[in-house]
Amino acid sequence: MQLAYTILITLLTPFVVMWLWWRGRSQPEYSQNIEERFGYSNIKHPGGLWVHAASMGEVAAAAPVMQVIRLRYPQLPLLITVLTPTGRARAKALFPEADVHYLPIDLPSAMESLVARAHPLACLILETELWPNMLSALYRRRIPAAMINARLSDNKYDRYMRYRNLFAPWIGALAVVCTQTNEHAARWRALGARAPIVTGNTKFDINISENQRVTGKQLRTLLGVTRPVWIAASIHPAELPHILLAFRDLRMRFGDLLLLLVPRHSERFGDIVKACRAEKWTVALRSRNEGDILTDIYIGDTMGELTALYAASDVAFIGGSLAQKGGHNPLEAAALGLPLVCGPYMANFREVVHGLSDAGAVHTVRNDRELAATVSRILGSPVLRSDLGKRAQAWVTLHGGAVARTIEALQPLFTTVMTALQKLEEKAQAEKAEAEAGAIVESDAQQPK
Repeated sequence: MQLAYTILITLLTPFVVMWLWWRGRSQPEYSQNIEERFGYSNIKHPGGLWVHAASMGEVAAAAPVMQVIRLRYPQLPLLITVLTPTGRARAKALFPEADVHYLPIDLPSAMESLVARAHPLACLILETELWPNMLSALYRRRIPAAMINARLSDNKYDRYMRYRNLFAPWIGALAVVCTQTNEHAARWRALGARAPIVTGNTKFDINISENQRVTGKQLRTLLGVTRPVWIAASIHPAELPHILLAFRDLRMRFGDLLLLLVPRHSERFGDIVKACRAEKWTVALRSRNEGDILTDIYIGDTMGELTALYAASDVAFIGGSLAQKGGHNPLEAAALGLPLVCGPYMANFREVVHGLSDAGAVHTVRNDRELAATVSRILGSPVLRSDLGKRAQAWVTLHGGAVARTIEALQPLFTTVMTALQKLEEKAQAEKAEAEAGAIVESDAQQPK
């Protein structure tokens, strides 16, 4: 099965390269560092911990775990691999001292090249990222790998079960599998994982920095501190018409309402600006430091600032949920005490939405009319708005602690890693001492008698 998979990946590789080139026409970062996609990464600090986080969301989930690891094991080099430019930029911003590179295409030669260059002592993989040739390269060198914050959406689970013969051996070889919920643990167990551990979702352990809160307040002051502010976050193109229709209805009641619009994908920024201006709205862009009290729609077209934009808002709509995209993470907005509204398609965060719904902290809508009516009801009642926000915030706080549980579950792995690192350091010191002794002997031999 793995041979057939490798042949398929090999045949698809030219098309992957063409896609990267095509995507690079609108977003140049995709066509940069192509050599890394084939395993030719310049690893400055080999012999440490390898963390793979596909994109910006997985980097955010990994960040609190990695921060604890950095505090406990500051001498351990860190390699982070990602698949997307946004993930790469976020990882570099959070961990400037780390090696940050693109994960190679899952070809045996590319994965072997990266592993040979990085010499990782262990590998942590985020959420759902299973690459057979990557795991094979690690296994051949007896490098332990673990899944953290592991989950499996319905579609991903069905796909992995369909090709269980390909994935099960590598899942069974994982040293540790830390899952978000009991349901996800059962799915990983069905795929061959040995005794998965339910540690919770690390995204609950949210640290809203003072700088993010201050940035939100500054933005609110710039755009009009007394205005009501509705944020539509991580919006997909198919959702934009619904958002704009709802916004037009809401402006009939709240004449100075400001819409903070945050597209999910950066390559869509230009199209979204055009669509908003075509409806005669006054548009300002975050990237250009625009905006004032006359701005109708403020577009968050920068990376890594969603939390600050939430901090400037009164109510949040979570995107990817009116279009069938599985929804996006509502936890940052909840942690900031924002009332939450989402569409019916939140499969990627089903347990989170069910929990928030049981706590009375989220409203689900099916179309632009229901969206406008719900946001209007929330904005029109300060008491309701405060109650919903407190419920959301309390629920997130109640479910924290996943980072501590994950670190505890990984402790045996890190004991092995630090023992190996100590042996490497002792070997390096012995080789250095031997070289220095040899240099002294050679120098003595060259001295005149």
